[in-house]
Amino acid sequence: MIDQPFSRKIVSSVDNVLKNMPHSIRNQPVIVAASGGPDSSALLYSFAKLGKAYGFAIIAAFFDHGLSNPQYEDANLVKNIVATLSVQLLTGSGNAPLFANTHKLSLEDACRRLRYQFLVQSAHQTGAKYIALGHTEDDQTETILLNLIRGSGLNGLTGMKTMTLKYDSPSETEMWLLRPLLDIKHSETIACCQENNLSIIEDQSNTNTQ
Repeated sequence: MIDQPFSRKIVSSVDNVLKNMPHSIRNQPVIVAASGGPDSSALLYSFAKLGKAYGFAIIAAFFDHGLSNPQYEDANLVKNIVATLSVQLLTGSGNAPLFANTHKLSLEDACRRLRYQFLVQSAHQTGAKYIALGHTEDDQTETILLNLIRGSGLNGLTGMKTMTLKYDSPSETEMWLLRPLLDIKHSETIACCQENNLSIIEDQSNTNTQ
């Protein structure tokens, strides 16, 4: 039984998503994207709390985007968090500014593409078919607003889904992207981390290293 209110709410939200998976996630490895920010840290905490019940192996995956900005991502904080939670850690790195310039992309898009490549590689490396991302209700609201501004019409109102099945063409494998915090506010993930004495950074503009 979890006594802290925000921790209990977030763990329950993750548990509900896992219970409604079309395929059982029990005894399966799960990649959890980690940045050191509150959203990904609360997500990692929740998976760690549910680990025994589901019997899955939890692998935190941290990607250094080459931004040299500890307010955006912090490898040392992630290392401390995974040590506290007794979770395995995989790390990767890239040069998002160079990638953005080379491929004529925004920095946000470059970060997203490099990070996704790393998460998929981490999944292949560990045999995982599930990648958990720390997007919250705040991210969902922002996504819907941006879609509407871009002229997506009514389709833009759907936003992100809690579970998305992705097909990776190079490896010819299917993977599930899980976003179990879409009903959780960013402020609640901060509170969860505070309840559990997890040192975190406050993510800057949501280029989402989650």
